[in-house]
Amino acid sequence: MTQPTKMHAKVAKRILRYLKGTENYGILYKRGGTEKLLGFTDNDYAGDVEDRKSTSGYVTLSTTEAEFIAAAGCAC
Repeated sequence: MTQPTKMHAKVAKRILRYLKGTENYGILYKRGGTEKLLGFTDNDYAGDVEDRKSTSGYVTLSTTEAEFIAAAGCAC
Protein backbone atom coordinates (compact mmCIF):
# COMPACT_ATOMS: atom_id res chain seq x y z
CA MET A 1 0.00 0.00 0.00
CA THR A 2 1.48 3.28 -1.06
CA GLN A 3 -0.76 5.57 1.03
CA PRO A 4 -1.94 3.88 4.22
CA THR A 5 -4.38 5.87 6.34
CA LYS A 6 -5.25 5.95 10.03
CA MET A 7 -8.21 3.70 9.23
CA HIS A 8 -5.83 1.05 7.83
CA ALA A 9 -3.81 1.12 11.07
CA LYS A 10 -7.02 0.88 13.12
CA VAL A 11 -8.21 -2.15 11.15
CA ALA A 12 -4.80 -3.82 11.41
CA LYS A 13 -4.81 -3.35 15.21
CA ARG A 14 -8.33 -4.77 15.41
CA ILE A 15 -7.24 -7.87 13.49
CA LEU A 16 -4.18 -8.36 15.70
CA ARG A 17 -6.29 -8.01 18.88
CA TYR A 18 -8.73 -10.58 17.52
CA LEU A 19 -5.93 -13.03 16.67
CA LYS A 20 -4.33 -12.60 20.10
CA GLY A 21 -7.65 -13.25 21.83
CA THR A 22 -8.45 -16.35 19.78
CA GLU A 23 -5.08 -18.07 19.51
CA ASN A 24 -6.34 -21.06 21.52
CA TYR A 25 -9.49 -21.52 19.44
CA GLY A 26 -9.72 -24.27 16.88
CA ILE A 27 -11.82 -26.95 15.28
CA LEU A 28 -10.74 -30.58 15.42
CA TYR A 29 -12.03 -32.96 12.78
CA LYS A 30 -11.64 -36.69 13.34
CA ARG A 31 -11.25 -39.04 10.39
CA GLY A 32 -14.50 -40.82 9.76
CA GLY A 33 -16.36 -38.60 12.20
CA THR A 34 -19.98 -37.64 11.72
CA GLU A 35 -19.84 -34.17 13.30
CA LYS A 36 -21.37 -31.27 11.41
CA LEU A 37 -20.27 -27.66 11.59
CA LEU A 38 -23.14 -25.17 11.81
CA GLY A 39 -22.94 -21.40 11.88
CA PHE A 40 -25.51 -18.69 12.46
CA THR A 41 -25.36 -14.97 11.87
CA ASP A 42 -27.60 -11.97 12.29
CA ASN A 43 -27.24 -8.27 11.60
CA ASP A 44 -29.12 -5.06 11.30
CA TYR A 45 -28.91 -2.31 8.74
CA ALA A 46 -27.43 0.93 10.13
CA GLY A 47 -28.49 0.05 13.68
CA ASP A 48 -26.02 2.35 15.45
CA VAL A 49 -27.77 5.73 15.65
CA GLU A 50 -24.51 7.67 16.01
CA ASP A 51 -22.51 6.45 13.03
CA ARG A 52 -25.13 4.36 11.16
CA LYS A 53 -22.95 1.24 11.19
CA SER A 54 -24.48 -2.20 11.03
CA THR A 55 -23.82 -4.81 13.72
CA SER A 56 -21.02 -6.13 11.52
CA GLY A 57 -19.21 -2.82 12.12
CA TYR A 58 -19.41 -1.63 8.52
CA VAL A 59 -21.32 1.20 6.92
CA THR A 60 -23.36 -0.43 4.16
CA LEU A 61 -25.51 1.04 1.43
CA SER A 62 -28.32 -1.50 1.58
CA THR A 63 -29.81 -4.27 3.67
CA THR A 64 -28.60 -6.76 1.05
CA GLU A 65 -25.02 -5.59 1.46
CA ALA A 66 -25.33 -5.77 5.27
CA GLU A 67 -26.59 -9.35 5.01
CA PHE A 68 -23.77 -10.31 2.64
CA ILE A 69 -21.06 -8.84 4.91
CA ALA A 70 -22.48 -10.62 7.97
CA ALA A 71 -22.71 -13.94 6.09
CA ALA A 72 -19.15 -13.59 4.76
CA GLY A 73 -17.86 -12.84 8.26
CA CYS A 74 -19.67 -15.88 9.64
CA ALA A 75 -18.23 -18.11 6.93
CA CYS A 76 -14.70 -16.92 7.70
